[in-house]
Amino acid sequence: MTTINLRVEDSIVDVIKTVLSGFVEQKKVQIIDEEKSSFIVSSVEEVRKRVYEAEKRIDVNGGINEEEYEKRMNDFFTNELGISR
Repeated sequence: MTTINLRVEDSIVDVIKTVLSGFVEQKKVQIIDEEKSSFIVSSVEEVRKRVYEAEKRIDVNGGINEEEYEKRMNDFFTNELGISR
């Protein structure tokens, strides 16, 4: 089989999936981890954009920052495992 990576506009993703679903059922097409390709970056600008979006999610979704993460991990290792990291 040949592997093809596609970048398509969000507005036609469902159409593409619908078209391919018949081939998937016939085992002529295999969908490979849809999320995997989203981690491939091709430019510094793309990396900056992803970092910016991730930082925004911390504020919006109540995530934790790096300092809080380090504190929680240090507490976990000390209190739960009895070791320091």
